[in-house]
Amino acid sequence: MAVPYSVIATILCVLLCPFAFRIAGWLIKRHTNARRELLLLRARHSVSEDVTSSVDDDWEKVDTVIGTAPNGEKPDKDWNGIVGFFHPFW
Repeated sequence: MAVPYSVIATILCVLLCPFAFRIAGWLIKRHTNARRELLLLRARHSVSEDVTSSVDDDWEKVDTVIGTAPNGEKPDKDWNGIVGFFHPFW
């Protein structure tokens, strides 16, 4: 009685694929281990440093908008109202 080739191929695939993927993973891990260690060293170094970087507070500074009216007065004739706020994620 002959065994079909599809059964043989399936059995070989089930037996050989995990072994092949394990070897591929080991090779990738071995190849990238030096880069991983360098990144971890840099991350530890940056965390251990107490470097106080200057915070860019320009976004908090609000200039006076030309064309707005003081409270209780009428706005200028060339002012058309609020333009709108466009959220960057919409």
